[in-house]
Amino acid sequence: MSFWLNEIRFQAGCTQAELAARIETTQPAFSKWENGHNLISLDVLGRLGVCSQIPIALYAELPSNRQYSLIWL
Repeated sequence: MSFWLNEIRFQAGCTQAELAARIETTQPAFSKWENGHNLISLDVLGRLGVCSQIPIALYAELPSNRQYSLIWL
């Protein structure tokens, strides 16, 4: 998920602090999500989707073939 959050932020053209402010959280919290240290909640994912105007998708690694699948919310 960290790659996905980084990509969303890149597409939005924001720093961690700027995007965190837009979704009503802190830069340290966003950094932990983006670096894979904490899990992001569904309510924050919803705010991120609204803010970024990018469809929210979770990437889940499939252990059998090491590819990625999309789960659309």
